[in-house]
Amino acid sequence: MTAERLNRMEDEMETIKELLISTARMAERNSESINRLVERMSEATSNVDRLAVAQLNAEERLDQLTALMTRFVENAEADRAVVRGIQTENQRIIQYLFGQQGESTQ
Repeated sequence: MTAERLNRMEDEMETIKELLISTARMAERNSESINRLVERMSEATSNVDRLAVAQLNAEERLDQLTALMTRFVENAEADRAVVRGIQTENQRIIQYLFGQQGESTQ
């Protein structure tokens, strides 16, 4: 019975050994997977940081474009006022000239 018991204990020890080896392999694979995930997270964080910088640059450019468009509109309105003044002056001159022409033909 002692030999049988020793054989059973050896079998159980072999089973425990196999379980430990299997567990160690799983732990190693899990560790490798975790390392890959950490690398991917690091890359994702870098990408998010680059995107945040790009967004800030785009917002700055948009602000500059908005300021430029505002100046353009203001200048266009000022130019339009000058053109209206010239048109008004031209109309007065034409009216004056036609008035003079009408007096000289009479």
